[in-house]
Amino acid sequence: MALCVLFFFFKQKTAYEIKECDWSSDVCSSDLSKGKSWQRIYHSSEMGSRICLSVIRHKNQIYLGTQKGLFQKTDQETNWHKMKGAIGNRSVYRVTEDQRFLYIATSQTLFRMEKETKKIKSIFSLGISGGHKGDDVSIGSFADRENRKIKFVETIALPRAYIFIASTKGIHFSSDQGERWELLPRNNLALDDLTSLLIMNNDASNGEDCTDTSIECLKIFAGTKKGVFFLDNGKWMPVYKGMETNAINDLARD
Repeated sequence: MALCVLFFFFKQKTAYEIKECDWSSDVCSSDLSKGKSWQRIYHSSEMGSRICLSVIRHKNQIYLGTQKGLFQKTDQETNWHKMKGAIGNRSVYRVTEDQRFLYIATSQTLFRMEKETKKIKSIFSLGISGGHKGDDVSIGSFADRENRKIKFVETIALPRAYIFIASTKGIHFSSDQGERWELLPRNNLALDDLTSLLIMNNDASNGEDCTDTSIECLKIFAGTKKGVFFLDNGKWMPVYKGMETNAINDLARD
């Protein structure tokens, strides 16, 4: 069986994928190597559906969040299938996962989808007036991402798995796959300026991964339009060292 490492790249109307594989795989071709060539895997002529916002792979399946719904296909398939049900035509800004579920974030609602059965359930909502009808449907601009209420969703697997949601109402977290939610301190953090979260296992004390299951076992960073902040004893502290700009689009770790 070939081992493939996949990278995804978005332009406004298309999604591209590159695969670095050994040549025993029949899905790879010799010109797809070292990032020099990209294979287009998704395009739609429909306004909204053609704008790609998020992507995730689970085994041999790819899930693609667009400005008008969530699409899915397997490696063997050519055509994409739109996921039916509660998500509908809502813009899907973020898709993340744990071992059992996919977590799908629209503007105001977080859905949980069981990977095996594809059963979808709403597990978090900001409760903003407007109801289900069109509450998460984009008006057609790629820049509408700036106006969404749920800014970012992140998961981390410890001895206990956590889900984090950054929104205009605060940063919430759940340790039971979205059944119950708690709120992190807000104090000086500008919630409207949130762009991203980075959650890491706190290994500062002994050089090894923390095995505690409490929230204190985590390092929590927030990216904003005004810089990066980390949670320290219940207060958000700015990170200044080496920063050339305050506007943060995303956070990642190596």
